[in-house]
Amino acid sequence: MISLRDAGVLQSMKGNMTPLALPKREYMERAQKIWHELGLPTLRPQSPWFGSVIGDWLPQWDEAAKRAVAGRGINRYGRPTA
Repeated sequence: MISLRDAGVLQSMKGNMTPLALPKREYMERAQKIWHELGLPTLRPQSPWFGSVIGDWLPQWDEAAKRAVAGRGINRYGRPTA
């Protein structure tokens, strides 16, 4: 959870901050394709419209994303489900 002090620091930053919570390109492109197939209004993505690895990233997090896309997740103990 973010503290009020940290929120104030983030709010007062003057420069652009790299987006940290955007999904990888492959997931965003798949979502864009599904969006189009559903006949929803045309998307106009703005850069950056997908995330990239810019620091500490564990292979387990990639595996967790793949499991989630396949309909399998992890339980609260970090163990794969079904």
